[in-house]
Amino acid sequence: MPRSEALPVLVTDDDELHLATAHGFAKRREWLDAHASLERMSPKLRTVPEVLALKVQIFHGLEKWEAMEIVARTLANRFHDETQWMVTWVVAKRHVNGDEAADAILADYIPVLPTNGMTHYALGKLSFSMGDRKTASAFFKRAFELTPGLRLRALDDAELDRFWDAKDV
Repeated sequence: MPRSEALPVLVTDDDELHLATAHGFAKRREWLDAHASLERMSPKLRTVPEVLALKVQIFHGLEKWEAMEIVARTLANRFHDETQWMVTWVVAKRHVNGDEAADAILADYIPVLPTNGMTHYALGKLSFSMGDRKTASAFFKRAFELTPGLRLRALDDAELDRFWDAKDV
């Protein structure tokens, strides 16, 4: 197996095996085994982005929201331009501390959002899932302005069926 570009050169064959095994378990949704495989890696390598990203997925699968929130916050703070981590952090924060805490994170990030339609689309879906139709509509409007073809994808998105069914859309 070729070494991952994201992992440092100091990765041992055992570490690569543990990471590959963890990915395999995660694909089969065997979250506890995936986590156990990551825990067998060298301690320094457990904090590299590729491993942290897999931890977020594992903690989500295990519904370990507090752990997911910590790891997602770490990734969001480390990679400001990768909005997926901020969205993941908001989702986890919502489970841990409720909508107000999640809204506070969004309020801090909204002024610095990139001009990427998918970012606004993801935030629209998140806002809608949190029950904030007005904010969701604003995010969707901006997403469709930035990426016009995204509207068709949104109309086919089963998670948004209730959004489109509403009379005020």
